[in-house]
Amino acid sequence: MKRAFFVILAILVSVVSFAQSATDAKYGIGKVPVENGKVTFVREISFDSSAISAETALDNIGSWSRGRFAKPIVLAGRIRETEAGVFYINAEEYITFKQTALITDRSRINYNITISISGSTCTFKMTDIEYLYEEERDGGTRFTAEDWITDQEAFNRAGTKMLKTTGKFRVKTIDLVDQLEKDIAELEDSAC
Repeated sequence: MKRAFFVILAILVSVVSFAQSATDAKYGIGKVPVENGKVTFVREISFDSSAISAETALDNIGSWSRGRFAKPIVLAGRIRETEAGVFYINAEEYITFKQTALITDRSRINYNITISISGSTCTFKMTDIEYLYEEERDGGTRFTAEDWITDQEAFNRAGTKMLKTTGKFRVKTIDLVDQLEKDIAELEDSAC
């Protein structure tokens, strides 16, 4: 009987460990890219150039960005489009770690995005990421992504376990980048 209990316990531990490692792979070592000392996420989204022109794609990206980076979705958003069809966006919004009836654990995140189209590829670049955490406590604490979510800052020394405090910023930042990429990719039905 004891032996069966330990076998079942071992199986459960294996299943939980496997599920945990599958989840962590999305946020693991190497998932926060650093270029020239700056955290910089770059994603390329290919679209069917026979289905849509680059001009239409640019128009739809412009419409999407004016909606996505406007209040109340973001706290502040500025969009500048160049004649070459490149969008420069600065946005500030909240990332929420935990929200209950009594507690809201969140941080402001400020970032810059560049979106451009070349041929049938839409390039999305997010950089200059800064956080303002616990602003209700004496004005809060400011820090950059380089100081907080890189592999060296978000994991223990052995690189085997994500740290609780810095890890939650890493997870939510990667989730935000993934969501923005998904939003842009979904424009392919009508644009990029």
